[in-house]
Amino acid sequence: MKKIYIQLLLTLVGIFGIQAQTLQTVDGDEFLTNPNGTYSELKPILAGTCVECQVPDLNFNWSNSFDAAVANENYIRRAADKKLREWYERQKIVIENFLENKYHKQFSSFNEAKDYAFIDFESKNMTINVAPIVSTKNSDRIRRAFKKKVHIKGLKALKIREAEIKAGNTNKPLYPDFEVNGTPLKNLKSTAAVTAAYNNLLNQFVDNAWKEFEGRHIIKILGIPFNNKVLKTKNNYYGNLGTWDKLDFMQFIIHYEQITKTSPVPPTEEELRLFKKYINTANTVTATYVENYINANKESEMSLFHPNYWEIIWNRDYDRSLFATKAAKNKHQQLKQKELSRLISSTSMNATFTIDYLVSLLKITDKNQLQWLNDNPSKGNEFVKEINEAKQKDADMPPPIPGELSFPPDHHQQLAQWDIRTELAEGAKVVVLIKELGITDKNQKDWLYDNKPEADNFIAFADENRVSGNIINNVKVFENETIKIFSNQSLTEVEKYNQFTLVYNSFDPILPNTAQKTDYEAKIKKYATSFKQWGNKEFGNYLESLLPLDSSFSDEDYKILYKTIREKAGELAWDYVRAIVGQTFESFKPVIEMALWEVGGGLALKVLSKLPVRYLTTPIRNVITRLTASSSTAFSNLKHAKKYGIQPYKKLGEIFRELGISAKQLGVEKHHLIEKRFAGNPKIAEKLFEKFGKTTDDWLSIVVEKTNKLAQSEHYKFTQAWKKAIGYEGQAAGSTGYTTKNVPYDVLIEQARKIYKDYPEILKALGL
Repeated sequence: MKKIYIQLLLTLVGIFGIQAQTLQTVDGDEFLTNPNGTYSELKPILAGTCVECQVPDLNFNWSNSFDAAVANENYIRRAADKKLREWYERQKIVIENFLENKYHKQFSSFNEAKDYAFIDFESKNMTINVAPIVSTKNSDRIRRAFKKKVHIKGLKALKIREAEIKAGNTNKPLYPDFEVNGTPLKNLKSTAAVTAAYNNLLNQFVDNAWKEFEGRHIIKILGIPFNNKVLKTKNNYYGNLGTWDKLDFMQFIIHYEQITKTSPVPPTEEELRLFKKYINTANTVTATYVENYINANKESEMSLFHPNYWEIIWNRDYDRSLFATKAAKNKHQQLKQKELSRLISSTSMNATFTIDYLVSLLKITDKNQLQWLNDNPSKGNEFVKEINEAKQKDADMPPPIPGELSFPPDHHQQLAQWDIRTELAEGAKVVVLIKELGITDKNQKDWLYDNKPEADNFIAFADENRVSGNIINNVKVFENETIKIFSNQSLTEVEKYNQFTLVYNSFDPILPNTAQKTDYEAKIKKYATSFKQWGNKEFGNYLESLLPLDSSFSDEDYKILYKTIREKAGELAWDYVRAIVGQTFESFKPVIEMALWEVGGGLALKVLSKLPVRYLTTPIRNVITRLTASSSTAFSNLKHAKKYGIQPYKKLGEIFRELGISAKQLGVEKHHLIEKRFAGNPKIAEKLFEKFGKTTDDWLSIVVEKTNKLAQSEHYKFTQAWKKAIGYEGQAAGSTGYTTKNVPYDVLIEQARKIYKDYPEILKALGL
């Protein structure tokens, strides 16, 4: 139990430190507390409960002064003078109880409590003088462990290269690009060069190996062995104190921080006398103590590659005979060589020994193919399985018939190797992309390896955007950010699309409002090329047919056409990088919709008339016919009226349905040329129905623009003209002096002629 408490202490020190800072103090005591926040249960145990004793019990409920400490010391001296052994033993119980309350744990004895307090006392020193050493050694150990693997693999590579040269292969090493201390194996063309490189690397390996072992050993001995050593040192000091000084020392240990903290009031002579004898000797774990401990124990275990390891052999196997030093050193060299051979043989050149086998069998020398295979070791197992199956097929082939054509005996193996080489070459392309994009994240690499169609599209897109062989920077950023999104398994498909949209907008920012016609043309031409290369070639050709843009189109029309095509290009980019095979791009639909309800008649005519024949439905042909008919300038300037013509109200609804659009969706309005409110005028209703149609659905109407900016809306201008002339019922009369319900027929007809005076088509259709 004692050892368990002591070993647990180091892991709990941080908790104690935090706890000590948060405890409330009562009567100046910074240590005592209980779960209920009262101290009535503690004081009788910890303070003077000895009734009618010659000397009171020690009191550890210190105030900010050291009065209690001085009083305790006086009690100890009085008890010592009287040789009150029973009192002495009782104080050990008082101290034990105090420590149990301080640390919130039960101890089986005073000694166990004392040992725990000793280790706790040194915990801060350990944090200062031990923890940094352990941290530094651990970092160094990790670095050296990695170097050790590099060294062993390098030594193995040099052994392979040596065997190749001895076999006459000086120019085609199996691992041409593998570097040893910065020198590729393909540059080593003689055994002398290989031997020199090997000996140099071996010296580095030996030096690194024993230092890596020593670092691990120092970390080990600074753990439990060091704690035990500290406790032993502490107890030796404690044991050498006088019997009564031990009690004095314990109160010093318990309140060390309070004793040594800076105070504005200088200590009294009595206080100095009381504690100065312990100040310079109480702290065990000093920097010097730790250094001496490490130096004394770091060679208690030693690496086989340590230059002094022969002394262990000499001592162990030769009883330190003066005549056996040479034999011990020779044996040391033999053991080192044996261990080195074991390490080299147990280390693969690649991720697995299976890949080593494939490299040797297929003579894989391309570094990118090798990288792909090492990054995908499971592929190595698949390839070996394919080769073994091919071997079996070759073994099962019937013997060749003399005089007849036959396959070579390794026919199936050749086919399998061909397929494997093809896959290696394809994998190498992905490796090249990863290197060019500077991708280091394993998840992103794995996503590219596991999603070959998507990776191929990234490769093709990068190849189309190179300058002097290098990927254009913004393309590199676009691909990096896109791969980061797609490889993030925590994102839903919708979240991926939303994030991709942000990346695409950064890659292809929307042209500013100051853009000119030539800017829009350049962008549309670029999108046309993208569609021809990556998506719907027919749509790409169609976009090119729209160029050059007519100078008669409005700036707003240019902008709308550009934004419509750009949005479709963004969808193309999404589908392309997602490698959606067999996708039917509905590229024409948004362009048709744009022509029908977003842009003026001039651009609409060009957009619709250039459509491939299969998209020219009867309703669209009718729109084209109406747009090509001659008309007044005013009527042509209405954004949508000419597209749909002057039609009965219900007929316009039918046209919309045939085209698959709705007025609400389009932001347009079907406007009665004679406003239908006048059908509610009993004096003229009969004449209106007789002239314009039996119901208001039969009355002639046009499609007008209805925007949020009402003052600029065509619908607003026409309705305001009617309202200004003939007021609404219940509101002020118009300029004619009439409202809806009392306006005479001839006045209404006269106002219609005035409102539509610039539109001869409308007047003719109305019979006015």
